[in-house]
Amino acid sequence: MLRKICLLGVATSLLAFASVQAQSVDDLIAKHLDAVGGVEKLKSIQSMKITGTSAIPAMGVTASFTRTSMRPNMMRMDVQVQGQTMVQAYDGETAWQIVPFGGDPTPQAMPEAQAKYFRMQADLDGMLVDFKKKGHKIEFIGKEPVEEKDAYNLKVTMNTGDVTNIYLDTESYLQVKSRLVTPGPGGNNLEIDSYFSDFKTVDGMTMAHTITQNNPMQGKVETKMTEVQVNPEVDKSIFQMPSK
Repeated sequence: MLRKICLLGVATSLLAFASVQAQSVDDLIAKHLDAVGGVEKLKSIQSMKITGTSAIPAMGVTASFTRTSMRPNMMRMDVQVQGQTMVQAYDGETAWQIVPFGGDPTPQAMPEAQAKYFRMQADLDGMLVDFKKKGHKIEFIGKEPVEEKDAYNLKVTMNTGDVTNIYLDTESYLQVKSRLVTPGPGGNNLEIDSYFSDFKTVDGMTMAHTITQNNPMQGKVETKMTEVQVNPEVDKSIFQMPSK
């Protein structure tokens, strides 16, 4: 009888812990979404165009880019570097790219490893809005210091099976860091940390305008957004793969 009571107590404690953790995750995400402008505002955005620059100091490379997004799940990235333009796009079904640096300017299907990440980025709402309906699972890991300030660490297991960690500032609830685990050379996993700063409000939506990424393959990559357009007119044909 005593053993049954003990087991019942353990089971009750575990259920209570799971319930508290689920509530904590839901509360943290709700506060984060409110901090960036609210779910209603995010869902009112039908298209977005971001222009900016990316620099890789270790390689001596600076590029300018235009990122265009449109519902449902369409995205295109145009990157100008060293006098040439690379294009990567997803039309909701097909991910494709034009990479002219090797002398081939024809559009090609994007390799699946890249395509999977690109499809994830094409979600205009972001992975946290309606995450349960999308099939993502989120676990609260705890508090960790990020840039000498406390942040909540949320482990996100996406519906693809990929894992990323999102860090929310404990005061503002804005995302200040992410950690993406991705396959690397030789079958080893790479951890890519991105830090978000220079937050500005554009048309009622608060977003980082500087992203500093520590990439084991490239070193430090600093991206700065110079202009953000909300709900611009966009021709959806730009997302479709041209004929060769």
